[in-house]
Formats: sequence, structure tokens, C-alpha cells
Amino acid sequence: MRLVLASQSQIRAKMLRQAGLRFEILPANVDETPIGPPLERAASLAALKAATISRQQKGALVIGADQVGILSNGVELQKPMDATQASAQIAQMSGNKHQFRSAVSVWRDGVEIQHCHEDAWVTFRELSPQTLAWYVGTGEWQGCCGGYQIENQGIQLVEKIEGSLMAIYGLPLVPLLDILRGEGFLESSKGPSE
Repeated sequence: MRLVLASQSQIRAKMLRQAGLRFEILPANVDETPIGPPLERAASLAALKAATISRQQKGALVIGADQVGILSNGVELQKPMDATQASAQIAQMSGNKHQFRSAVSVWRDGVEIQHCHEDAWVTFRELSPQTLAWYVGTGEWQGCCGGYQIENQGIQLVEKIEGSLMAIYGLPLVPLLDILRGEGFLESSKGPSE
């Protein structure tokens, strides 16, 4: 059985590889224009990505995933377009808590098999202007929901993490592995199985 990741996210691909899975990457390239409440949007976009590729890849298990981030005041976190936006957004997170929701949807032959999501709450330290300038200067904000990479130097901005670390990375990996195990995929992959 083939496994397809309907995403161009390098971190999601890395997580699946590290879990011992063999898969193909076929980005869905769907319209991600915000529709609906942010916390529901992660699941909707994950399903849309998986559905789009599933209709093209008969017989394959297709994974769609998406992530949203929200500040404690309800403002949605963005992927900053430039250093100025990154600096402004990270400054808003300084000393505050924000939430990430990561959702995954698994499809086969145009039908959703199962979906799930995980949440995490991250509290940033109070950031000095120097720390803010330093971090924006690393360039790690590029292409990241929230404008930082917790798996790299962005961890230095963090005071506290609650919930699933995988939700911060953008893929609820443990529940996803349960779904794949239930579909018999892990027995046919390179990785270990029960």
C-alpha cells in the first residue's frame, strides 16, 4: 500500500521519516484563503488537501495536515511575509500565551477514513528588543505558522509549553500512527509494527 503526504512541509516530512515511514510527497496546492473559525480551519484544510490528492491517487492512503495558531486575544498567527511582519508578530507574543492546533485527515479513494487534531499552548518569555532583533535576523520565521521554529533557535523564546509538542510541529503524529496502524499500513512499511 502506498502512503502519500499531501503537503510540502519539510518538518512534516521529516517527522514521518523519523517515525520510519516510507511515503511520497505530492503537495495539494489548494486555496488556503481563511474560511470559518481558525480552530476549525485546521481540520477543514487538512481534509481538503488529502481529498484533492486522494482523488488522483487511487488505492493510496493520503495524509493531509494543517496547523493554525492563535494569540490569547484571538488574533490569528500568520506566516510572516517579511522581517517587519515577523518582528511585529513575535513582539505580540512576547510575554503572552498562544495556541496551536494541528489537524490531520487520512483519505483513500476520495473518502475520508479518519481525522484528528492536537493542541498546544506556548508561553513566550518577555523578549527584549535585542532578543527580538536577533531572532528575526536568524530568518527562521520564514514560512512558519507563528513566525518561529521551536525545533530550532526559536526554543530560546519559550518560557512554557502545555499540551502536545507535535501540535507545535504541525502534525499530530501519535494519533496519525494509530490511524495508519488501524489501516494496516505500518505492517507494510519500513518501520516497526505491533
